[in-house]
Amino acid sequence: MKLAKVLNDAQIRSLSRQPGMRAVGVVSGLVLQVSPNGAASWVLRATYGGRVRSMGLGPYREVSLKQARELAANARALIRTGRDPIQERSDAKRA
Repeated sequence: MKLAKVLNDAQIRSLSRQPGMRAVGVVSGLVLQVSPNGAASWVLRATYGGRVRSMGLGPYREVSLKQARELAANARALIRTGRDPIQERSDAKRA
C-alpha cells in the first residue's frame, strides 16, 4: 500500500492553486480537491459497503487542515464500527 506524504499548511497552500485531487497524509483517503475554477475543498474518499464513497468535509478556506484531519479521522472511526458517516450526517441534519 502506498502511503501519502504528510503535508503541512504551507505545502497545502501551494497545492490549493493547482486543479486536481491531492492526498495530504495522516488520515488515509483525506484529499484536497481543487476544481479548474479554483474552488478547493476537503474530501474523504473511503470504502463503505463495498463502494468507494466521497464525503465532503468543507471548503478549504473555512476548514483548517487540522480540522479536516479530525473530521476525517472521526468518519474513519465510524466506518470501522460498521456505520456510514454520510448517512449519519444526513440523519443528524434531518433531526
